[in-house]
Amino acid sequence: MIKFPELEEKILDFWKKNNIFQKSLGKKAPHGRFVFFEGPPTANGKPGLHHVLARAFKDLIPRYKTMQGYHVERKAGWDTQGLPVELQVEKELKFRGKPDIEKYGVAKFNAQCKEDVWKYKADWEKLTERMGFWLDLEHPYVTYENYYIESLWWILKQVHEAGLLYKNYKVLPHCPRCGTALSSHEVALGYKSVTEPSVYIRFKIKNEKDTFILSWTTTPWTLPGNVALAVGNDITYVKVRINNENYILAKDRLVILSDKEFEVVEELSGKNLIGLEYEPLFDIRNLKTETSYKIYSADFVTTTDGTGVVHTAVMYGEDDFNLGARVDLPKYHTVDEDGNFTKEVVKWAGKFVKDKQVEQGIIEDLKNRGLLFKEEMYTHDYPFCWRCSTPLLYYAKPSWFIKMSALREEMKQANEKINWYPEHIKEGRFGEWLDGVKDWAISRERYWGTPLPIWVCTNTECHHQVVIESLNELAKVSGKKLADDFDVHKPFIDEITWPCKCGHGEMKRVLEVTDCWFDSGSMPFAQWGYPHLANSQEQITNSYPADFIAEAIDQTRGWFYTLLAVAALLKKSGAIKEIPPYKNVICLGHINDKFGQKMSKSKGNVVDPWEIFNKYGADALRFNFYTANQPGEPKNFDAIGVDEVVKRTFLILMNVLTFYELYKEDAIVPATAPVVTNILDQWILALLQKLINEVTEHLDKYEVTEAGRKIIEFVTELSTWYVRRSRERFKEESEDKELARATLGFVLKKLSIILAPFTPFIAEELYQRVRGSKESVHLEDWPEKSKFDDNILEEMTKGREVVEQALAERAKAGIKIRQPLRRLITAVDFSDSLRTIIGDEVNVLEVVKGDVTKLDTIVDDELKAMGLVREFIHQVNVLRKEKKLTIKDKVNLKISAPDNIVKILRANEKQIIKNTIAYKVDYIKDNLSEKIEIAGMKITINLVKN
Repeated sequence: MIKFPELEEKILDFWKKNNIFQKSLGKKAPHGRFVFFEGPPTANGKPGLHHVLARAFKDLIPRYKTMQGYHVERKAGWDTQGLPVELQVEKELKFRGKPDIEKYGVAKFNAQCKEDVWKYKADWEKLTERMGFWLDLEHPYVTYENYYIESLWWILKQVHEAGLLYKNYKVLPHCPRCGTALSSHEVALGYKSVTEPSVYIRFKIKNEKDTFILSWTTTPWTLPGNVALAVGNDITYVKVRINNENYILAKDRLVILSDKEFEVVEELSGKNLIGLEYEPLFDIRNLKTETSYKIYSADFVTTTDGTGVVHTAVMYGEDDFNLGARVDLPKYHTVDEDGNFTKEVVKWAGKFVKDKQVEQGIIEDLKNRGLLFKEEMYTHDYPFCWRCSTPLLYYAKPSWFIKMSALREEMKQANEKINWYPEHIKEGRFGEWLDGVKDWAISRERYWGTPLPIWVCTNTECHHQVVIESLNELAKVSGKKLADDFDVHKPFIDEITWPCKCGHGEMKRVLEVTDCWFDSGSMPFAQWGYPHLANSQEQITNSYPADFIAEAIDQTRGWFYTLLAVAALLKKSGAIKEIPPYKNVICLGHINDKFGQKMSKSKGNVVDPWEIFNKYGADALRFNFYTANQPGEPKNFDAIGVDEVVKRTFLILMNVLTFYELYKEDAIVPATAPVVTNILDQWILALLQKLINEVTEHLDKYEVTEAGRKIIEFVTELSTWYVRRSRERFKEESEDKELARATLGFVLKKLSIILAPFTPFIAEELYQRVRGSKESVHLEDWPEKSKFDDNILEEMTKGREVVEQALAERAKAGIKIRQPLRRLITAVDFSDSLRTIIGDEVNVLEVVKGDVTKLDTIVDDELKAMGLVREFIHQVNVLRKEKKLTIKDKVNLKISAPDNIVKILRANEKQIIKNTIAYKVDYIKDNLSEKIEIAGMKITINLVKN
């Protein structure tokens, strides 16, 4: 059996030695440019199966467009900065957090990051090459390079000058492990379903005997920071009596008391509760002010869950913070940025707030002091850091923001112009994200990243700040001469200072770096060093916007979003004329194991792509990804599916090729479809053109799965109908044989071209073996759509339906297919040639027109004799196959059989000689070496190769 992995390695060598990829880029491009953006991976981790999935789709469309006559530049890219890199280095150095980095030295740490980011570069390049993903790896864009960072600086300056860059004190999702805030789109990447304790707390109302107001929270760690309670102005509340104590809660939430006996003693409006004071849960001196520990109204209070009374810790929730700002509540942290309680929270000082024992300790303390009303487990989605998996804290802190909320409508309008595949992403996952888009928290309190190009005066009374767009501008403004190899990263950039124009302060850079998603989202411009590098304007003109991108569905809130966000910002600033930055996007579902479980090392269910490559080949894996299900659906990966691709499509195709090669001799495949008269040739050529039309139409709409499945159908039809029905035509020296050979060669060549974007290796093998006219199939032009004879396809379909009905009658009557029957009566009036095919397929002597489709199942002596001959020929050919004889191996056939059998065989000797590929037949009386059985009678034969 053919070994596809070895075949692919051979073809890789052929491509490399002959520079086929480079030559494909040099093809004439009458249709101009087709722009593809490569989403940059990070090379500090090994590539996995999910990367093969994305790269398979990324490779197909550019190959297809190149063959269609477009120039498709395929610039590789590397995402080299940010938390993903830092955390890996911290892990290697056994660091526990930022203090360890500061102690080690930022310069050394960043140098380690720069080195570590290339740890698996060779693995990525090897996988990219092995799977046949044609990408320009020799001239990639690299996000840590100065030219790239200077482009990011320029973009930030455009944002600043458009009035969209600002600093504010806000509650942000904060990772205590990484010590930095995250943007809303990063948070969206890390939600997990968790079940944890929620508590109902008794807040004692001051100056009212035995009266408590009930509040509920799923974050007990925020309770030491409580400074207020919030109610809804127009919500109806009730005071209920339980065991001589009064409790206040929303009337609509009485359901929480279903396990208790109570009496409603009073109805209250939310307005009646405003201003009431209550006793603090904890004794935190810095939280005690004139405004704290009171009840306020807030429009965020609902009665969908809880008690209709919201516990407010100003520093640990966006709504809480806004309420605190409105009514002047104290802004004081009871939790530090490492996620540990401060010394004021005496019992748990220095303990991590999300530690289960700590949270349970808080609950037990409240219970012991009579402040816990009840506790219950609650399942909900909670955000975790997308990189280190630490639970995030909503934490009030200063940050730099980009005002994306001001561009919501522009981005939504741009989204309407994007062709999403699958289509529901446009208004669904992506559209809904844009509906609720928040300002982008762009700054990170980290080290290995693009330094924010913002310099501010150290004089607190001077508010002067500048945003720098390039190293040239920095040198000019600062008066410092910067070396050509100046490293723009921390800590070196922080050494560039200059006196402020106020005369009392120094201009120093802010300490933060930028969100690494800003790096990747800016790649359309930064990959060319725009606008600072020479020729970068020309590059942008030629390569913006992208015609096509593809990544997994999580990138709807990652790269897909940041690309659009950066483009919207530059459009707003007037730097570019159009958004969106991409026109067509294939959004891919995630890969799970065969049981639908997420792949992870801990579960031991990760599939190494190299195991699949080495066993089945890259083409089989690619084609399985294309055709198993729709791109946007999750894929439950099972290697059995790849094996089925090999068996049900690839091997069938290779068998057809092998059959063609038996008879091709020195025949040259015609450049255009041969003019044919045989109905089988006419049919397969019409079916081929239909395939070309359908695959083209599907790929033009980015419908890869539909296109791939059409190819599978065609390969099956080519083998099981055309080749099988044409075998006898290839054995006879005639004009019909020449036309059949020319037709099959032409079909295989065209099929190799259609397969080229999907399965580049097999396509190349097929093309070379049918002796295509160009150096490589990947230098061919995509076949044109054109009209085809639909009538012949329809007639053949009807004919095969009749065959299917007749074979069903045979099976019902228990008559083997090798037993000829007298006639088939069919209601359809077929052409003579098709009647011949139907007769051969059903094994009847004639096909006649009648009112019904009916098979004559009477078997007379003449028909029995014909069936015996056919069975004999079949048994001899089985023996030929066992002896591994080919059609070029003629034999002398010796037969020892009863006289009545010999008589029948002699009468049909010409047919036997032809169909067993024999020189002659000898009849002898002695037993021979090979035993067969015909019609219940023992026969011995012998095959002697001449």
